[in-house]
Amino acid sequence: TDMSRYTNAEHPDFWQPVFHSVLPNDALYVPGAGGTIFRVNKTTGGLVTRINPFETIDSNTFTAGPISADSSGNLYYNVIKFQPGVSVYRNDSVDSWLVKVAPDNSTTKVSYSVLTPGTPGPNDRCEVSFLSSELPWPPSPTADPPTVRCGPMRVALNIAPTIAPDGTIYFGSYDYKVYSVSQAGVVKWSYATNGLVTGPIALAV
Repeated sequence: TDMSRYTNAEHPDFWQPVFHSVLPNDALYVPGAGGTIFRVNKTTGGLVTRINPFETIDSNTFTAGPISADSSGNLYYNVIKFQPGVSVYRNDSVDSWLVKVAPDNSTTKVSYSVLTPGTPGPNDRCEVSFLSSELPWPPSPTADPPTVRCGPMRVALNIAPTIAPDGTIYFGSYDYKVYSVSQAGVVKWSYATNGLVTGPIALAV
């Protein structure tokens, strides 16, 4: 089945998308190939429908983390598309999206390049850490950190969008920031963390 092929076998890196289901709307939703998800009868396990926010099912496109649900039954999840047959860590991604699925199975999506305005361009220079051999950091009071090519902005892998009670969406991205976004996909604010955000955002409610 398509669910059994939920891997990145065409890519040389070992990266396995996490496989987390969610249970809103009296149904079970599970990730599928090509950035799709399946809506399943939670009692019988029978397929209700396949939800595809894209025009086709592309083997280089992946559901890139757990699916989140809000109190109204809307689903949110991340999708990323890689270049075919190359290292996903050493080559640019094609694009990545935040996908919303309504209880009626309709979908909307927005690119992370839109959700992260003002970030450096792919060919800009981004600062990285000093070498371990240069400890203690900084190696001198006036030392400038080394830089690398930034690459295109994309979603962090294997993290779930966090949904607040008022519907606000929170996520971390590869520009070292946490973002707050409305359900309409409008950025409310961002916060610089000075490091990669590698997990979901926790809220105090």
